[in-house]
Amino acid sequence: MRDPVVLHTDAGRSYERSALEECLEHDPYLDPITGKRHLHVLRFTPNQTLKSTIEDWLRENETTDGKTDPVPAPQQPAVVAAARQLVAARDNATRVRAARALVASCDNFEDTNKIAA
Repeated sequence: MRDPVVLHTDAGRSYERSALEECLEHDPYLDPITGKRHLHVLRFTPNQTLKSTIEDWLRENETTDGKTDPVPAPQQPAVVAAARQLVAARDNATRVRAARALVASCDNFEDTNKIAA
């Protein structure tokens, strides 16, 4: 996020300006996160506090070649993947395998958190 803005709704969420402008171009009455339709055209203003925080972070994380160190993408825990497999299972045998995988991934998840703590 480089140019944060605050959408004037009850939620008051911040968005990247270009992404919000694109959403509001399609439907200027629709909150893109909540899906709530408003009786008035939605407006937004710059989020100066967030912009300042982002700029500070960028300065602190700039490398010697002038580029910013990339933030690693969050990894999906195996627990989430195993839970999705269980939900998607169509037959009992697959459900049992998926449930066992979920239990094993929960055990591994707890062990990983203990090591990191």
